Amino acid sequence: MSHKTLWITSILLSIIVVTALILKELGYSIVYQGSTSMPKGFYWVSPVKQLNKGDIVVFNPPEATEKFLWKRHWLPEGASMMKHVEAVPGDMVCKSKGAIWINEKRFAQVYRFYTLGKRLPGLSFCEKLGMDEYLLMSTDIARSFDGRYFGPVKKSDIKGRAGLLFKVDYNEQ
Repeated sequence: MSHKTLWITSILLSIIVVTALILKELGYSIVYQGSTSMPKGFYWVSPVKQLNKGDIVVFNPPEATEKFLWKRHWLPEGASMMKHVEAVPGDMVCKSKGAIWINEKRFAQVYRFYTLGKRLPGLSFCEKLGMDEYLLMSTDIARSFDGRYFGPVKKSDIKGRAGLLFKVDYNEQ
């Protein structure tokens, strides 16, 4: 490699590293989502200004939920979760009659066990979401561990809005 090529490569790599650090400082990132509750792949995460139903978000689960997830090795300590926003401030959300209800419409079934004899959290709630609360759920699989088991999440626990950059398909045949 010539000195000129090495010099240009060094400058380009420096620009990429500095740009990445600035973007991270501004709240942007790229994350890998590998659970079955959302499409597997790499997502661009940007800061949250306003959230709408259907948005995909990256968030910190509530503390009690985090401990439940660590104990079962479903989520590494300090890891975030990714789900869809299904209810926004002002929506009425209830967990009753074995289901999640959003504005009096049945949205999803609630399960009592994740495997034989292994109980899921039985948190009960029925409330109008406050100005900083969201119900986050998966629309991709029926048995996702989501808001039906930990309830509404505060906006302050939402790290950012996510958009799929590219899907990773592990078709094992």
